Amino acid sequence: MNSTQGTRPRLLAVLLVGVLALVVTGCDLSSSGKKKGKKRSRGKAAPTSVLKKGAKKLADPNGGQVTRVGKQFLIKPDADSKAIVSLDSYRVLGPGVNETFPPDSGAFTVFNVRLKALKGTVHYNPLYLKLKTPDGKLLDPNDGNANYLDIEPDLPPMDLLPGKTISTSIALDAKARPGTRVIYTSSLNQVVALWRL
Repeated sequence: MNSTQGTRPRLLAVLLVGVLALVVTGCDLSSSGKKKGKKRSRGKAAPTSVLKKGAKKLADPNGGQVTRVGKQFLIKPDADSKAIVSLDSYRVLGPGVNETFPPDSGAFTVFNVRLKALKGTVHYNPLYLKLKTPDGKLLDPNDGNANYLDIEPDLPPMDLLPGKTISTSIALDAKARPGTRVIYTSSLNQVVALWRL
């Protein structure tokens, strides 16, 4: 098999995910009632407060190790919304978990994230979660072979109204190790929460 045959399915999958993300995001923005041409107030999108913290390692029934984080941030993704985002836990999975499309980095890391909308419409997209390696490389779920990992629950992009809470798993093709930073961004790509592992 030549190298272009092996990358075609991966390229098609990445393109499909990108197109779906653009379509969903486009629908969300057009349904917000905001008129084009009107300047939006961006407000600050920095973490406003840490609500809870503490890490603890637990045994994973699948043979790996789950690290419980449990650190929450009260976030303001834009001027009209407020939410709580929590990195509940993460686990590192070795190359044997997906033999067809093994991790480019040598391991996958699956993050369990919870998001609760408090005010306004809060946009969720798995691409808002990013990982910054100790050497400064920024990765998102589209990098490497993370898209080929079958995880549950793996929620698609959506809008959350006040009181709605979701819990989801997001995989990245990277090994979480000391010095790694996990970043959650707003729809405007501003950092609203940051966890140090």
